[in-house]
Amino acid sequence: MTNGIETDETQINEETRYSVETNNLPMNIKDGKIKVGAQSSPKNLAGLLVAVIKERGKAELQTIGASSQNQAIKAIAIARGIVAPNGRDLICSPSFIDIDINGEDRTGIRLVVEFRPE
Repeated sequence: MTNGIETDETQINEETRYSVETNNLPMNIKDGKIKVGAQSSPKNLAGLLVAVIKERGKAELQTIGASSQNQAIKAIAIARGIVAPNGRDLICSPSFIDIDINGEDRTGIRLVVEFRPE
């Protein structure tokens, strides 16, 4: 196990109850966008990130503020450790994003994560 997440892709993450191998993603993640909060668990986020990338080809993490950005970066580092035993690596492309929250425009960071081309 790596940081509480099984590296074998057929195992189920007991904390979030989804399989990294199957299409059992939470309903709010079907579009590939994951909103990261300051209290998001990096381990859970990493498992979800790998699952989304496997299903959709890439995932988009959206963060607002330094704390949520920190959690997202930790999750990407953990996710790299999850896919590494299978000979894969991840790449991350950051950019700015404007997000409307309750009628207020906020600037955040978008992190698009996908498998490194072989």
